[in-house]
Amino acid sequence: MRFHWLLAAAILLLGAGLLILVVGTNACTPSGYQLVATWGETGSGPGQFSEPMGIDVDREGFVYVADSRNQRIQKLDPDGRFVMQFGELGDEPGQFEKPVDVAVAPGGTIYVSDYDLDRVQAFSSSGQYLFSWGESGEGKGQFRAPAGLAVDKKDHVYVADFYNARIQVFDSKGNWRGTIGAKGHGKGQLNYPTDIAFDGAGNLIVADAYNHRLQRFTPEGKSLGTWGFRWKRFLGLSSAFHVPSGVAVDKGGNVHVADSANKRVSLLSLAGNYKGQWVLSDDRHPNVYSPTRVAAALDGEILVVDTSNNRILLLHLGKQAR
Repeated sequence: MRFHWLLAAAILLLGAGLLILVVGTNACTPSGYQLVATWGETGSGPGQFSEPMGIDVDREGFVYVADSRNQRIQKLDPDGRFVMQFGELGDEPGQFEKPVDVAVAPGGTIYVSDYDLDRVQAFSSSGQYLFSWGESGEGKGQFRAPAGLAVDKKDHVYVADFYNARIQVFDSKGNWRGTIGAKGHGKGQLNYPTDIAFDGAGNLIVADAYNHRLQRFTPEGKSLGTWGFRWKRFLGLSSAFHVPSGVAVDKGGNVHVADSANKRVSLLSLAGNYKGQWVLSDDRHPNVYSPTRVAAALDGEILVVDTSNNRILLLHLGKQAR
């Protein structure tokens, strides 16, 4: 049941050693993106990855990657060079079973969601374990596969509670403060949410993955509307999504979406208007969903987690799109 998430199809295949996605020439629209660099390769050494999932950037530009099958968080400098790591396999404090996202608070505290252990752990900026919260269940403060994380300017921690189809809100110490959304397909409802970002006004943008859309909420949980709809085969509409699993907003107000089953990153305005895309081409494994997450670097570049290829992609945003 826990692998209902279609992104898990990629994880199962990779875990069995059955595939590595090969990416060739990349499409770039005039107002979209251009691939400028790749970081990492398959492995367990420094700077190598095994099914990377979550990603975040701190105030100094350092990049944190949830390296899920290596059961660790890696910290990279702004040029992709390895700085440090923390975590190992296990269920004790500071250990992970499957870390799928990482979020860095304004003050430097690092939060990590563990999809398999149904908990969130907090670490210092140097990677020292601080505390954790959560357990399996459907009640307040309980999780069924915590996925995406985000921290607002007030240090509130937002957790995409995947199988419970909701966003839970906590203070910086893990005390429950509220819930946003409920399972369903209507306005204000969610169907397996996977990621969270904030716009410049502090509103949430949720990757409502299996409703195939993004949904905006106020911090209090009022729905402000949805963007996108389910992609249909043979139509290929640019404004449609197919399991959008990651979302990020850059300083210019551009919204970047990891439209995982469509094998692309989509570029939207804050009004939800389509502006461009970057597509994985020459795809030898069309049933593997990737890219899975996105983050905005301080210099305006976009970091993309290519889970199936065990690497991070660096995209440059065209001038017309800024």
